[in-house]
Amino acid sequence: KINLNIEISDCNLNCSMCARGQAFALQKNKKAMMQPELFRKIIDKCVSERVRFKSLWFGNWGEPLLNPGLPEMIAYARLHLDPIEILAYTNLNYLKESAPLLGSGLDILAVSLSGMTQEIYSRNHAGGDVNRVLANLRELVRIKKELKSRTRLKIRFHKYIYNRNDSELAADFCRENGLEFEPVRCFLPGVEASCLFQRDKER
Repeated sequence: KINLNIEISDCNLNCSMCARGQAFALQKNKKAMMQPELFRKIIDKCVSERVRFKSLWFGNWGEPLLNPGLPEMIAYARLHLDPIEILAYTNLNYLKESAPLLGSGLDILAVSLSGMTQEIYSRNHAGGDVNRVLANLRELVRIKKELKSRTRLKIRFHKYIYNRNDSELAADFCRENGLEFEPVRCFLPGVEASCLFQRDKER
């Protein structure tokens, strides 16, 4: 069994540690929004060829919540690929409706976070608003309780030297709101990226 990662949208941030971020001086190619019809064709082809998956990931270098068809895609994958673990990785700066997402069959919603104040958060999550993220998390917690949803809500906190105190605050926030807390280490995909990050780290 393998993991299947599908990008269904572009991203709304320019995180310095992301391969799509401007700190790496990579070209920011705009991606078209994947339509549910194309997603269904991909899943149908996997089923017809009897490909077995361990998990399905939405988002890695993109922001899946920007795509209004995400709940429909998750539900289709759940119906045709079950049993399988379905995850969505998000910066959670955009959240239109919580109920369709939490009722779609999603197993884990993992939220990328690097600070609990705007000053600290924006050092990595360039273009993001941490207050909006925290408000969206509280909304998700509220709707999850109303729906009795099984979706696990997790904060993946990016650990750096400069945000140690905020890491503790994030862990406290998770305990108070019934969220999972997962600290993750800084990741640099290659020597060139490391050199560029050292050059641009003050930004």
